[in-house]
Amino acid sequence: MNKTICIPEGYTYDYVVHGFVLWIIGGVLATVHPLFFFLFFVAGIVLMVSKSGVEIDPEKHQIRKYATLFFQRRGKWISLDKYIFARLDQNDNTVKIFQYNLAMPMVTGRRINSRTHTFDIILLDETGKEMIFNQFFNYAAAKKVLAEIRKAGIQARDIFGERLKFQLKNRLPR
Repeated sequence: MNKTICIPEGYTYDYVVHGFVLWIIGGVLATVHPLFFFLFFVAGIVLMVSKSGVEIDPEKHQIRKYATLFFQRRGKWISLDKYIFARLDQNDNTVKIFQYNLAMPMVTGRRINSRTHTFDIILLDETGKEMIFNQFFNYAAAKKVLAEIRKAGIQARDIFGERLKFQLKNRLPR
């Protein structure tokens, strides 16, 4: 029997808009029959509570990002055979956005920075080509995935963890 290692990330919130659209369609179709609202409401809930994560198959030497949709894990398996190195590092994405004031949008708008911190697992193949496998919001989940990749026989380095240890070791005493 094939046992896979599953490392969940949590709710994706990728299909929240789709779920609300199903609710609206169900509300409109409820005028025809109340059963439609119930069916579309349940389908919207299922879409809204979809989860994601990483699944590793040590026997077949494969890994995949998955999303649970209708209680089934879906995702494309990637063979780990062609990768020789994996690293975990932090990525900061900053985007400047313009925030409007609803009362006077042209007069009182302001530019603000929107920042996202992700912990990226990057796989390196024999040719030196890098592939960002996954971007985690949670360092603990990324660290678990890196540990499982290391168990699969691929060299791995936690650059963010090394940087964190260095900063903790060299900080000034209070």
